[in-house]
Amino acid sequence: MSRGVIAVDRVVVLLAGLLLLGGGTLTVLWQVRRLELPGPSVADGFDTLRSLPEHPLWLWGLGVVGVLSVLVALRSLWVHARRGRIGPVALAGTGTGGRLRVDLSAVAHAAAQTLAAGDPVESAQGTAVVDRGRQVVQLLARTDASVDLDQLQREVDATVADLAVMLNDSPVEVRVLLDVRRGRVDNPRVR
Repeated sequence: MSRGVIAVDRVVVLLAGLLLLGGGTLTVLWQVRRLELPGPSVADGFDTLRSLPEHPLWLWGLGVVGVLSVLVALRSLWVHARRGRIGPVALAGTGTGGRLRVDLSAVAHAAAQTLAAGDPVESAQGTAVVDRGRQVVQLLARTDASVDLDQLQREVDATVADLAVMLNDSPVEVRVLLDVRRGRVDNPRVR
């Protein structure tokens, strides 16, 4: 999932939670008669609402709303849980005698180990994600700001070339992210 979708999900869940919490609190206060509503016209309108729990279909209605809420919540959990997973990917050029498949998570992990073995990279992590409907092998390489950029680029290019050979022209994209640590660099302009 993209960061925007995650942010929208969190805001919607926060607002729904606050709305439910506030509504539940008001309902409890109203039920124990701690919440008095001003004016006779407003109180008369709530007499109908106070008699709703005595209606014979009240419990059935609450049950249906509860079951629907649980089904919507389970559907949301299912969609969010399986969205980021990538199964085995068929390699391009698979012959008629069988199918060649590769596990992208294992490929990403192996590529991260290869990238971390190079001199300019301190550590690396590899993950396989789905980003906007595309399968992506994402490598996060941590390095120091004082490294030789040409050497770092050669290491990254070699790892990406190895990934292209492993994936055999499959429709998988490769993304390399650099996490540059600035703590070890002496900057003469900053004192």
